[in-house]
Formats: sequence, structure tokens, C-alpha cells
Amino acid sequence: TANIPTGSPTGLFLSTKKPDVVVIGQALNHNIANMALLSEQLRSIGVKKVIFTGPTPHWTTDLPKVVVKLWDNVPRRTRLGSDSKVIELDRNLKRDFKIDRFSSVCEYCR
Repeated sequence: TANIPTGSPTGLFLSTKKPDVVVIGQALNHNIANMALLSEQLRSIGVKKVIFTGPTPHWTTDLPKVVVKLWDNVPRRTRLGSDSKVIELDRNLKRDFKIDRFSSVCEYCR
């Protein structure tokens, strides 16, 4: 379950600095219930907006190998070699998540 330990460096920072916005990112193991709880906890200590970035992009092979395949015409963004499970997770979070979020997968893999 989500929890912000009050004695931890993060807990001390948040309780003393009281930022208006907190951006939270993680690579794997997203859980909507825990994310919602964490958002509630942050709001309870005065954070006005909590933004979750969703999963980070993942590839099924090493990214340099993907770039080599595209070497003659490397695009700014590509889905080539991207992990479809992570893209699906991102879609599900977008569909089910009712808290502010930004999709780093969508930004990098358009």
C-alpha cells in the first residue's frame, strides 16, 4: 500500500516545503488503488496537484539495436521494438485512472 513515511527524507521534504505540484513516475508495477491513495495522502499535506507519468517506455530489445535498424532515417519517435505489454498497460491506466496523469509511453512512441 502507498504510504509516505513522515520521518523519511521525502516525507520531511514534502511536509516542510509543501510543493504545489508533485510529479511521480515509476517504470513497472503500477497499481491504481495505491496511486489513488498516494495522491490522497499528498493532497492531505497540502499538495495541490499530483501527476503520475504512467509507465516509462520499454523495448523488447536493446534500444541501440532498434536505432541501427532505422539508421538511414532515424525518426524522432517510433514504436518499432516497443514492448506492447507496456503500451497496453498505459492504455488501461489512461482508461481507468481518474487522477492527473501524463503518458511518457505515448510521448515517446507516437
